[in-house]
Amino acid sequence: MSGVVARSVMEEDLNRVSSVVAASPQYIAYVDKDGEFEYINPGVSKLTGYSAGELMAGGMRLLLGDDGYHIMMDEYI
Repeated sequence: MSGVVARSVMEEDLNRVSSVVAASPQYIAYVDKDGEFEYINPGVSKLTGYSAGELMAGGMRLLLGDDGYHIMMDEYI
């Protein structure tokens, strides 16, 4: 398989996975080392009741509160 064909196949796979993640009703998010969201799918807003803008601005601290946020940062990140 040529490099161009392989890249095309990989791009198609990535687009397919991206579509599945975006359409999923499940909570799917990426969080950086500071507990800030880098990506949230619509399922996060639906399950939490916060808008995407609120979540992106507030990060995990918005969902966990100060105590939960500090526990997460100390133990998981």
